[in-house]
Amino acid sequence: MSTNGSSERTARHRRYYNAPTATKLTREAAEAMLRAKAIPGNPQAKELFKQMTVMGEQMKSDRRSGETTARSRLPAGRRVAFAMAMLLLIATPIFISFVALTIGSNADRAAEYTPIYFPIWAVFAVWVTLDAPALLGLVGPRPDPFGSKSLQLSALGVANLAAMFFFLILTKAK
Repeated sequence: MSTNGSSERTARHRRYYNAPTATKLTREAAEAMLRAKAIPGNPQAKELFKQMTVMGEQMKSDRRSGETTARSRLPAGRRVAFAMAMLLLIATPIFISFVALTIGSNADRAAEYTPIYFPIWAVFAVWVTLDAPALLGLVGPRPDPFGSKSLQLSALGVANLAAMFFFLILTKAK
């Protein structure tokens, strides 16, 4: 038995208390506490209030500028890759549907490339449909998989797959 009343077996498994390193007071709460304890007319308290006000304004402006600079810090290659993927995801179903509906040599010529390009594009479209947050992760933090941005991008992937099936049906997979 140890001196504090606990057995040695429990003393080995006991965790020590880690005090917080900093208080998480808001500026307003800190001001209210200082005002309650400050002596009226104290020059030290007045200077402290001035500094707190300036620091609060700087924190607000830093927070605003941090949101805008986070987007601009992305490498240009990632932004270009995302823009190209979005452009292709939007333009491909439109182009495929247009070619499938036109009668003539364009549809026949496009049908020649379907065994090569359709499987590659289908894999990409399925990936976008199933894991849209990964594509959105190119330009920022990965969003919620069931959030509106992810679901819209997944719907765009489904539209690509539907356009490819539509093309294959209308051209009879020549």
